[in-house]
Amino acid sequence: MAKIFYVTEKTPDHITAHFFKTEKEALAYGISEWSDFDMFGDPDSEDDSYDKDNDVWFEGDWINTPSGILFSFEEGRAYLQSSDDEEARKYVKKEVGSDGAAIFFDKFKKGMYGYLGNGADGKGFKWEWDGDEINESLVTEKFNFSKKEVEKAATLIASAISQADMVKAKVHDLEYDKGRGAGFEISIDGDKYAGGSYVVKDNGDVVNAAIGNSHPNAVYNTIGNKDIADVFINMEKYEANSVTEANGQTVKEFGDLLALLLDEDSGVDIERAINAMPPKNARVLEKQISTLYKKLFDLTNDGFNLREDNSTVNDATFTSEAEEVTTTRKTVLMFEEFLLEGDCKCGGNCGCTTTTTNEANADGTISDDEDDEMENFFADVEFQVDELCTYIKRETEKIGGPFRSPGYEAQGVKLIKSTFKKHKIKI
Repeated sequence: MAKIFYVTEKTPDHITAHFFKTEKEALAYGISEWSDFDMFGDPDSEDDSYDKDNDVWFEGDWINTPSGILFSFEEGRAYLQSSDDEEARKYVKKEVGSDGAAIFFDKFKKGMYGYLGNGADGKGFKWEWDGDEINESLVTEKFNFSKKEVEKAATLIASAISQADMVKAKVHDLEYDKGRGAGFEISIDGDKYAGGSYVVKDNGDVVNAAIGNSHPNAVYNTIGNKDIADVFINMEKYEANSVTEANGQTVKEFGDLLALLLDEDSGVDIERAINAMPPKNARVLEKQISTLYKKLFDLTNDGFNLREDNSTVNDATFTSEAEEVTTTRKTVLMFEEFLLEGDCKCGGNCGCTTTTTNEANADGTISDDEDDEMENFFADVEFQVDELCTYIKRETEKIGGPFRSPGYEAQGVKLIKSTFKKHKIKI
């Protein structure tokens, strides 16, 4: 077996160990389960190893073994030790006994793991000890795919990633154990593992194991499939689910506010409801309302595709003109003006004389609300920059891990600076 890396997750009622061929794979898995995971942190330190929110203790380490691995739970503690098959069988009967449980792995297999809790379970193990007897592993579905079939399925996934993301994806580290299983990695632009870590199941499903518990059965392809469109559909499905989960709380906050405003019994008006919100929530709501307004405007008026004479322009014209247009004479009411309507006879999206505009004050300010508007502007900029920084940190860590992410962050900052320069904004 040689050197094997592992990550354990211990809760009050069970412990699980996942095994990996490289430290990078183990670290990526640990971070996917807990963002503060430390591969070689102190297992007894709450700061290093304890996820307080989920009541889980994490530990990362490696074991060097020429034969097999025995994963056991005895006297309230879990142990991982190097052992051959014969030694392990003697050990569990004598040392683990009836109050414990154990699993024995005779060789490394991609995706292998062990679970010890209310019984013993896992994947890739040879046998397990249930406290009474040794139970040999029974494979319910025989792995009967050829290495060539696995290679074709892997290549199709790499091609789909290349076309979808406009990158160069390649299959590497393909492992094939005839009659037992297979797995492989996909690199992106030379960065190993950036395209995922895949396991071929006994039924032919090719699962991206790098996604973690968010999608434990992320089937990207199936052995025998030749249609790249199916892979595109699977990739989009899991990405879409991730986006939906991430945006769930935002949608809920906006929905809660709308429900409150529409509740006649509450007697809450929009001004008092917004004034009562914490500043951070107010900024989020402001962004949501702004996005909603723009969408509604585009749907009802074809957006900025309307000329001053209300004729439409084609996409090419729109793209070139939109970059230069900074203001428009076409009168557009703000969100609160749509609610109040005022004296406008057409709802605000027109050039009628019933819509009022603010003239400049004697001191040169545009309106009495300029200070408030600038305060809102600064808050919005801070919100969007914070979102961008969070995105850069999260994505570079996911793509390059702790070793390459700083370089990728620097490239991202360089791109931001060049974009500001292109728009003639000094920083």
